[in-house]
Amino acid sequence: MRYFPSEFEPQSFVQLIFPHPQSDWAPYLEEARAVFVNIASAVAQYQPCLIICDDVDIVKTYFKDHTDLIYVSYQNDDTCARDCSALSVND
Repeated sequence: MRYFPSEFEPQSFVQLIFPHPQSDWAPYLEEARAVFVNIASAVAQYQPCLIICDDVDIVKTYFKDHTDLIYVSYQNDDTCARDCSALSVND
């Protein structure tokens, strides 16, 4: 049977899309980035965090510790991963 896994089921990582100047966060970019850094850092204490971003080198400068952070460069116009990223289906 195929199903969408619940958020409490085991997972490989959590994905975040980091705010950038072309996102809805543009008017509050630095404030939003600070919040995303806190979220990603908290996630990385328990499991890997995949960070989708427009510029990996710039985004890395926001983090002091890169342990369990995975960076992928990808152009997008949204930060809601649920709206613009792949979803998992278990079989």
